[in-house]
Amino acid sequence: MATHRAWNSLLPAGVAIALVFTAAAVSAGPSTWTGNGPRARSLEAIARDPLQPARMWAAAFGAGVYRSLDGGATWTAYRSGLTNTFVRCLADNPAHPDSIWCGANDGVFLSVDGGVRWSLALATTGSVRGITLQPARPSTVYASTYGDGIFKSINGGLSWSAIDLGLANPNVRGVAVDPSRTNHLLSATGTGSGIEQSQDGGLNWSVLADTTASAGAAESVVFDGLGPLRVYAGTFGRGVLRSLDGGTNWTTINRGLGDLRTRALVLADTVRYVGTQGSGVFWTSLTDTVWHPAGAGITAPTVDALFASPSNAAQVWAGTDGGGLFRSDNRGSSWTQLDGGLLSTYGFALAVRPWTHALYAGLGFGDQFWKSTDGAVSWTRARFLFSRDSEHAVAVDPAAATTLYLTAYGSGVYRSTDDGATWENPDSLGGTLGNPFVRALVAWPAQSGHLLVGTGAGPFESLDGGATWVSRAGNLPASFGVHALAIRPGSPTSLFAGNDSAGV
Repeated sequence: MATHRAWNSLLPAGVAIALVFTAAAVSAGPSTWTGNGPRARSLEAIARDPLQPARMWAAAFGAGVYRSLDGGATWTAYRSGLTNTFVRCLADNPAHPDSIWCGANDGVFLSVDGGVRWSLALATTGSVRGITLQPARPSTVYASTYGDGIFKSINGGLSWSAIDLGLANPNVRGVAVDPSRTNHLLSATGTGSGIEQSQDGGLNWSVLADTTASAGAAESVVFDGLGPLRVYAGTFGRGVLRSLDGGTNWTTINRGLGDLRTRALVLADTVRYVGTQGSGVFWTSLTDTVWHPAGAGITAPTVDALFASPSNAAQVWAGTDGGGLFRSDNRGSSWTQLDGGLLSTYGFALAVRPWTHALYAGLGFGDQFWKSTDGAVSWTRARFLFSRDSEHAVAVDPAAATTLYLTAYGSGVYRSTDDGATWENPDSLGGTLGNPFVRALVAWPAQSGHLLVGTGAGPFESLDGGATWVSRAGNLPASFGVHALAIRPGSPTSLFAGNDSAGV
């Protein structure tokens, strides 16, 4: 199960982490197009049907849940019923494989038809980072949230209770159930509490006395099925921890681990795999004392999701941040990228800065904002600008050399004054934009900060770079949702608005 950090959960104005994709420059000829744009998909979790191994699921951050029926060769996106496509975790029910859970930025969702249609089982204000089913009784479900603590259902998600008594940190990334004592739980929580423990099924929690486990944030915690007294935990900055007494005392096991910023941790028989922030995958065995690098061939260095076959520990899948899905059949000695539709991206908006020829792209469903300064040879992505919205339009300021505007379908218009490195919503407090569902965006010629946007409630105008907005719906038909806007060249007072049913 993969997790994301606190700094990427809900960033209305966040510093972007750059991810660069490069390729050889190709020049298009007349009537010829070349495809070297951003093609990325960030995968947060991977699951597989234990009864039909060819059926798999992948959670895409921003694009919902994908399903494969041929072992990962091809994938199809399924978003029906998902009110939020920023999915962070998956959990399948081994007793009923058609029942699969996913956690998104606003709740827990359940599918009972193999991941085709989804329904909301639990609404949350914090993002859901982990879903855990009790092995012996899968109708008992734990949902770990970042900000809301832990929720528990004992009836398959029909009802939920918060189980936060004594929980020192409400930022929880995952819960692990002791397979030998199902009321014994360990949780991976934020800085200052690390791994917390419950002996009564989550009714009461306490921070572990061992500061090796509690000093910093924990990313994941996993009981070893070969021996439940053996427990592993992944941390962001302190590597991998291990307990040999069921979680009371802990030691670090980082020899050979090239990156202590762990993202994913999975145990398969006697093999242990860990995914890291910048160095790919490492593996070790139960009796080994050193981690071995296993990331050669993975083109994206941040590995947020790992899945290993219980019946074949040498076979492992890695979900990356921006590079899609990879599979290895030899413990990571080599990897094969499984594109098959996962890397398809939705290009909703493009803009070019006239005097620098820099390219800017708004790619919806989680792929966010991309920039190229070398004619599309390479692209840099600003990640995690929004928690649930997709970009439908981007515009450059005609007078300010480093100012950009980007629409977020669901939360309005964002502005960057440093050429896309950081973003803010200048109207976030005023709320003068009457409808946040923005599709079209036009920057007025030669006037800095003069903008027009098309929303679900008609067009709005701003004279101050999006800080305040005024409706310009005039005598447009009622409920005229604007899908397109244009200004007549040479006569900027002539405007045109397009709608999907009422025309222009």
